[in-house]
Amino acid sequence: MNLFGRRRRFRRYRAIVVAFVRHGFGALLDRLGILGHARVRTRHMPRAVRHAEHGMSVGERLRHVLEELGPTFVKLGQILSTRPDVLPRDVLDELAKLQDCVSPFPFDQVREVVEGSLGAPLEELFTRFDPEPLAAASVAQVHRAVAHTGRDVVVKVLRPGIEETIEQDLQILHDLARFVDAKTKLGALYDFTGMAKEFDHTIRTELDLRIEGENTDAFRESLAKDEGVRAPEVVWTHTARRVLTLEFIAGFAMKDLENPAFIAVDRKATARRYAQSVLNQILRDGFFHADPHPGNLIVEEDGTVVFIDLGMVGRLTPERRYAFMEMLGGLVRKDSRMVVQAIVDLDSMTGPVNVRRLQAEIDLLRDRYLEVPFEEVRLGALFSEIFALCFSYRIRLPAEFTMLSKTLATLEGVVERIAPEVSLYALAEPIVTERMRDLSSFERVAGEVRRTAQEYGHLLSGLPSFLANFLRKVEDENYTVKLRHENFEVYMGRINHAVSRISIGIGLLSACILTAGSAVALGTGLPEGSGLAPVLEAVVEIGLGVIAALLVWLLVAILAGRK
Repeated sequence: MNLFGRRRRFRRYRAIVVAFVRHGFGALLDRLGILGHARVRTRHMPRAVRHAEHGMSVGERLRHVLEELGPTFVKLGQILSTRPDVLPRDVLDELAKLQDCVSPFPFDQVREVVEGSLGAPLEELFTRFDPEPLAAASVAQVHRAVAHTGRDVVVKVLRPGIEETIEQDLQILHDLARFVDAKTKLGALYDFTGMAKEFDHTIRTELDLRIEGENTDAFRESLAKDEGVRAPEVVWTHTARRVLTLEFIAGFAMKDLENPAFIAVDRKATARRYAQSVLNQILRDGFFHADPHPGNLIVEEDGTVVFIDLGMVGRLTPERRYAFMEMLGGLVRKDSRMVVQAIVDLDSMTGPVNVRRLQAEIDLLRDRYLEVPFEEVRLGALFSEIFALCFSYRIRLPAEFTMLSKTLATLEGVVERIAPEVSLYALAEPIVTERMRDLSSFERVAGEVRRTAQEYGHLLSGLPSFLANFLRKVEDENYTVKLRHENFEVYMGRINHAVSRISIGIGLLSACILTAGSAVALGTGLPEGSGLAPVLEAVVEIGLGVIAALLVWLLVAILAGRK
């Protein structure tokens, strides 16, 4: 990075920190050491107090500062709204309100991006292209157009310069995360560096519209299994990294509750189709829309629900999908042991956990939520509390599970809004039962046994050659085996101390024997003229002195070492 680039990045760095200070987060940044790291003085602090005086909550102030800082931080807030391990519930609820709507960028820039990406003049690509956008967000905006085939389409165009802005902000976020992890206790607890990497991957994915196109195609395939739901078709001839062209969906957004067309639709049937589809995406396919809010749902005249804006999706491996199903199954069957076992199977425990106490707390949560009529059960809120409880036990659940919690909460909120009489819990029960039955079927178990046998077969077939190679290496004169014992130096020090004391003890015993023998010889009498009496007297005197010194040394050593 050149000098100008470093200076611009540092100015942005300071601008971010100052914005947080102005909105009342100066004391927190000061405790974390970030103010000194960014060379920001506390003279900005007094301006921040005004927000608190106006009665704004922490969540409101956080939402405002993220919206002020632009697209990177809006996306960061939207992702943080799924993290009950990091932020309290009232702040999460406020972050869920983050708006990703900004002023549209000029049509000249739209033309430049489209023509530069697709390699042809706009008039050659489309017979008509509406200069007024249908919607504008911080990352991209959408225009309606007509292809030369006569097909109505929508064109999503990435905002000019957005990659550079986000790249700079991502570098700053990585820097801050590393600083907090290295300098504070919070870093060891939350792993902000890991969170920054996850966020980096998520937002970079949204900057490549081809990935959204691939997600949309995958959704079209998986949703074809269900009636009354679908995803738009991608026009790949008019799609590139910064431009995505989709079929135009004639209908109305699910958020337009007052739309006359919506009034004519069977809302209960629409809510059931939408909810069953999201549950099947999670439990059956392991590939789900991560943000199925009403703005990302279009309802056609016949009541078909169309999922759009598939830049952010969730994926579950078969093992994690099964673990989530066990959790859901344990709640449906009112079996908390099953829920706890699913959590244990995720291998997410960072330390020793009192499993019985965790199960007891899940029992209390389950009873509080499930001992009500079906239509009143809040499944999304229940999972949010269970995941928050896990985090309080220092159980670091996979990121997909926090995304699942947010998806379920969004799903439940939409269903309650358009058809309050539809119970997500009641819809989930038969789906979970069916999926658990499929997973326990003879065919599936037999398939697992067959795959395991094949893996062991491959292992055993490769064992002879492995042993032959190993024995050849053993025969080699240069073959060495290195063993390293943890804390070896400490143990060797202790052994040296013990050996030293044993040696002194042996010396003490020898001195005692020699002195005692000399004393006995003197007492029994010696032949006259032998000349041994003076020698033995000297031995006794020296021996008694050595014995006294060794006894004092051992006594001091034992008392000092408490051993």
